[in-house]
Amino acid sequence: MATTVVKSTIKFKRGSESEWATLNPILEEGEPGYTTDSKKVKIGDGTSHWNNLDYLNNTIKQSLVTLEASNWSNNEMTVTVQGVTSINDIIVSPSPSFQEAYTSAGILCVAQSTNSLTFTCEDTPSVDINVNVLILG
Repeated sequence: MATTVVKSTIKFKRGSESEWATLNPILEEGEPGYTTDSKKVKIGDGTSHWNNLDYLNNTIKQSLVTLEASNWSNNEMTVTVQGVTSINDIIVSPSPSFQEAYTSAGILCVAQSTNSLTFTCEDTPSVDINVNVLILG
């Protein structure tokens, strides 16, 4: 069976705690909402308003990782990220100013294990790229 890789950036709906509380929207079933000031996530159920949803695990750890241009080997790189396990949910996204370089190089996070993430690229980037990692729960 052929594997298809789709390059994309996933962005959650986001806002501060007070913005969410004021808008109090209904998120669709499975739709995430992220609070930018407290770094918490709620998942919609399609019927409940924001203020009536519980936060997801209440623990999100954020790490900034630099994918150094000189550390790519055969279009692959493994980096240390404290708190990552082989089974926890993570969200990986380039820092905004590195979005174009990340996308142009075709970088993907392809594996995770205890305290590490493995990235691949189609084209080795010529610059260091900062990547945000959110570790959920």
